[in-house]
Amino acid sequence: MSRSGEAFNGMARYREYPDAFVQRGLAREGLRDWAGAVADYDKAVQLWGGTGDGVNPFALSYRGRARAETGDYEGALEDFSTAANVFARVDKNDNQAAAARANMAVTLYGLGRKDEAVKIAKQV
Repeated sequence: MSRSGEAFNGMARYREYPDAFVQRGLAREGLRDWAGAVADYDKAVQLWGGTGDGVNPFALSYRGRARAETGDYEGALEDFSTAANVFARVDKNDNQAAAARANMAVTLYGLGRKDEAVKIAKQV
């Protein structure tokens, strides 16, 4: 591959770019292809090095929403929690941290864990 990001056959090579997977995941959400969206967000998170401070917290929020749509509520809670922490600590973005916590509350409520949901919702 050349330094410009093009393969020598002239075609762009996007697998190295996590944002490309996030954008495709969003497109798949629009098609209600939740499993495909989760797979794309998984790849983006992997390319960012996992769920540590270097990850794009929006990708975690998006993956959490897609996971919830596939019925993986525990995975969704994990993503929303991590996104809230990264938004608050790294990005210093309190509004997005609150949105991630609100998603946690809604997911907990849907799981019947109403006391936990109310506690988090009151913090938002």
